[in-house]
Amino acid sequence: RSGGGGGASGGGGGSAADAGRIVWRQARDGFDGIRTVSCGGCGIDAGQRDAGNVVWAHVPGAGVMRVVAYTGDQGQIPPVTRGRFKGRFRVPASAFPGGNSGFACVASQTASFVINLFLQTNHLGVYSGPGVVADAQSTDVATPSLSADTWYTVEVAWQQGVSRDLWLDGVKVAHVTGSTITVDAGATVVPAEFRLGINSYNGTSGGPWSVELRDFTYSDDPDAALP
Repeated sequence: RSGGGGGASGGGGGSAADAGRIVWRQARDGFDGIRTVSCGGCGIDAGQRDAGNVVWAHVPGAGVMRVVAYTGDQGQIPPVTRGRFKGRFRVPASAFPGGNSGFACVASQTASFVINLFLQTNHLGVYSGPGVVADAQSTDVATPSLSADTWYTVEVAWQQGVSRDLWLDGVKVAHVTGSTITVDAGATVVPAEFRLGINSYNGTSGGPWSVELRDFTYSDDPDAALP
């Protein structure tokens, strides 16, 4: 696998060579490892660890914390407060989650969510943490209803204090206009890791669900044209 193309420079700006390019591809770069937290009975398969283009994750019910494949140990995710990622996901015919459950996440240097894509039953949602787009956190749930056993393309772009946008199959389904950041959120808004799998499953009564994720790409440029 690649080691991050030379990495980013120190501080929050990244190196000039990194600006605007695709810094990570699921099919090319794979993952650094697997994480499970408070997740008895969970399962995950990330294919070949060095070039797996499929992540399949399963949880037995609500209340679990995390079962994900992640990248970021080698500096692949630039520490800049903007970015864009795109990929495909499918919920097998089994079931959608009974509550909010994340499946694609940008985590910060303090392990908090910068951006978290989630399902609210069969609706796609996006969350950005405090200080990412505005001082307060922001959550949107898109109107279209999703169907099981169907592939969808999802894309999200954000820039601190400017905007956050969400697309489903090429159609913009959510937009937030940013505002001046007045509170220094520090490392809580600086990306450090990209995760695919099941990042959380809120509540106590939801049943089992699974998700399959393919072809994800990540850029530090919110205007990048991703394949």
